[in-house]
Amino acid sequence: DWGDLGTKISAEQCQDRCLANDHCRFAVYKTTARSCTKFHECNSPYDQKPDFAVWAKHNGGSPEMVLADVPEGQRCSGQPPSGRWGDLGTKITAQKCQDRCLAKDSCRFALYKGGSCSSFHECSPPHETKPGFQVWKKMR
Repeated sequence: DWGDLGTKISAEQCQDRCLANDHCRFAVYKTTARSCTKFHECNSPYDQKPDFAVWAKHNGGSPEMVLADVPEGQRCSGQPPSGRWGDLGTKITAQKCQDRCLAKDSCRFALYKGGSCSSFHECSPPHETKPGFQVWKKMR
């Protein structure tokens, strides 16, 4: 069913929902409708319209932190889900920040600035702020 992973959601929420669903091997996101659909296989691809994005889930390896697609001078919107900044640590290195996010199941994004590290479940839309934030996304 089209939109079975959600409607009126962001592309990042679509990816996260596919990651959390054992039956999802591919996620198709329609940007204009903001809808997300899971597929178990994708062995007959066809030409798509430009308002679709397709992701394949890669299983097996350990999760890793990669730079998130957040422009300089922006960060994840709102407050960390814990309600406090620095929930993953203060006065720590960028590498320690990433390691702590990897160790915390609920952490999908890590924001780091000036030794302070905060976890986020999602990161859309980005929010304009003062420069200096590093934002990583957990990839599985």
